[in-house]
Amino acid sequence: MKLVGITQRVEKSPKGERRDSLDQAWSRLLIPLGILPVPLPNLTEPAESIVTEFKLEGIILSGGNDLASLPDAKNTAPERDNFEHELLKVCSEKGIPVLGVCRGLQLMATHYGGKISEV
Repeated sequence: MKLVGITQRVEKSPKGERRDSLDQAWSRLLIPLGILPVPLPNLTEPAESIVTEFKLEGIILSGGNDLASLPDAKNTAPERDNFEHELLKVCSEKGIPVLGVCRGLQLMATHYGGKISEV
């Protein structure tokens, strides 16, 4: 099986804890395709070591959370934004493929200089 890192949304618990979360549907989708999803914690510092040490063959930037840089953002996770920007930098340097889904594609667009606008 190929190991592919997948980012997680940040949710706030009733007690105010910030928790990383990933829908179980990702595993049901990816495992039959021969891909073992590796949930990635929203920490900036170890982005390169996580990719390298786990020998990840790809990254999926999943959906959820608004980008903190958007003007009307409500459900933001700046720590996630920072981590995913670091992941993109590492993957670009190492030639590792990245798939952006919904929010993930929006982050990729802004990372490479694009702008997000409402229609």
